[in-house]
Amino acid sequence: MLSTHFYDQKAISGILMWGKAADGQYAADFAAVRDRASAAGTAAVVSEFGHPLSGTVADKAPTVLKAVYQALDSRLSGASWWDRPAGSGPVLSGTQWQWDLYSGRHHELMNDDPGKVRTAGDAWNDEDLSAVRLDDSGHAALRQDARLLDRLYPSATAGTTLAFTYEDRSRDGSTTLTWNPVPATLPNVAKLVGAGRYGLLVWRSGDGTAPTELHLPASFPPAATTVVSDLGTVHGPPAPTFAAPVGVAPEPGGTGSRRLLLTDADSGAVHFALVTDGATAPPADLLAAARTELAGWAAARFP
Repeated sequence: MLSTHFYDQKAISGILMWGKAADGQYAADFAAVRDRASAAGTAAVVSEFGHPLSGTVADKAPTVLKAVYQALDSRLSGASWWDRPAGSGPVLSGTQWQWDLYSGRHHELMNDDPGKVRTAGDAWNDEDLSAVRLDDSGHAALRQDARLLDRLYPSATAGTTLAFTYEDRSRDGSTTLTWNPVPATLPNVAKLVGAGRYGLLVWRSGDGTAPTELHLPASFPPAATTVVSDLGTVHGPPAPTFAAPVGVAPEPGGTGSRRLLLTDADSGAVHFALVTDGATAPPADLLAAARTELAGWAAARFP
């Protein structure tokens, strides 16, 4: 296992990187992580990443962290993803630093010095990177956009992941950050997604019987979720059955989270699944047209 940390010290410095992060900002950095892991014959995980949420560079956090998550999903920028998705590479696992329920409520000594009692932020190290804190009533509250943090992602692939992207539509203040819009060459897919969020997974099936699984964000209730796949197309996917290749089930552990299950019955075939919350009761002809467009796109780019 290759475990690495990633912090953009240029952005954190406030001097070496003016302005905010942009589409594809960290594609090359995370491509290097993928390549190093591949050369070592192992998997990679970015076990720490983050950015200050207070101070002079906190305004960069929404874009810096969106760019990190984007680079975990794919080694491509959003501007190039649809044209050459075969270069997307494996999806990387990562852990945002950090999730500190005591954020802003500490009473800690820096280096055991009683003259340096730290109470703000993450306390002893003078950092403030926690995505969560306790509010005045003692309940956990996010300090960042939930659309950025609770993401659609493939948690298990029955075969080999060929490409993945997720457009979270997270915000930088009042600005919606859309770095990977559906191209105009797929008009029915674009119409189906609209201004909503979407993820697209492409994989080559293996020879097992377990389904491919995608974590559904809490804000993707099944009744408002649309799936367009070569395996099946449905708005409001039902509980999984042997007869239905697309279904939604609880994730293990009793967390209340859900997973989308996609079951194929072949080996070595290319499959795709678009998942979006952008459609409200889409008509059958739009779903069929979007499926036809995606099938043609996948066949052309993953021959």
